[in-house]
Amino acid sequence: MSTARPRRVEPALLAEQRLASTLAAIDFAAVWAAAAERPLSQSRGGPCRICSGRFGPVIDTTELFRGTCFLTAHGLRGESLVLKQVTSTKHREDLDSVPPMDAITVFEALARAESFLATGGDERFPETSPGRRGHVSIAKRHHDGGHGTQSLTLHATPPKWLLREREFVARHGAGLPSFLETRTPADLLVGEFRGGLAAAVAAAPQRAFELYIWCRPGATGALSDLSGNQRWGLAQAIRELTGALRLELAVRGLPADYGWRLVAGAGIEPYVRLVTPRTLQVADGPRDWVEKLRSHIGVE
Repeated sequence: MSTARPRRVEPALLAEQRLASTLAAIDFAAVWAAAAERPLSQSRGGPCRICSGRFGPVIDTTELFRGTCFLTAHGLRGESLVLKQVTSTKHREDLDSVPPMDAITVFEALARAESFLATGGDERFPETSPGRRGHVSIAKRHHDGGHGTQSLTLHATPPKWLLREREFVARHGAGLPSFLETRTPADLLVGEFRGGLAAAVAAAPQRAFELYIWCRPGATGALSDLSGNQRWGLAQAIRELTGALRLELAVRGLPADYGWRLVAGAGIEPYVRLVTPRTLQVADGPRDWVEKLRSHIGVE
């Protein structure tokens, strides 16, 4: 009898936990009810819980060149609904390693899930703009050794990151992307990407390898409000920059742990903040990081 651990999610496991054939075929109430039945706390250790099928009701799937991206009703956190997007059914596959077109496909699926949350909310969520209710967060925590996932959360009250961004706009008269576009020194710019996107290392970083990715010229709105070209550029930027960061951390003998958050919503200039854990300490600084990351971009 084989004791090998599963290294991918088998199609039968996805089929067993499907709530509907597509996200468009399911309503918000059904997703809320499915999430409410599932506890958020998940034990670590042992066989991969995602490969083993312990990932909750599946509400959307998207075929990739390598594997399948899928979306689950992950659970409730207080008054918030949490969805989890699994980047690929292949174990250890993530946005920093999938083929370029797969990264784009994953981001298109992410935009579709964001739109579902924003337009599907019921009276539990206040109207935040015409046809939309609540506030949607998109964030990621990447750890070595498991499936890549992205979290989407629908909040009934403004999350802290949104309040901080509104305070920034009130103080400076514009969003952080406008500030970065005009104040970032050229030697901190890591690269430019499709759709008028730019990325730079923070001038006064709070974390090691802290990076910002923003749209040029200034765009506003949620991920699903961006043009297809801008979303493609964002997928490209995140794939290349997280891949470069993963390689640099490996060169230094450090774990490839990092996280990012998309700051976006009605009237907001969207951007991504990419960071490593608070506990990670390095001896060099921002301009050294730029040189290292630039040298790794495009290296598979």
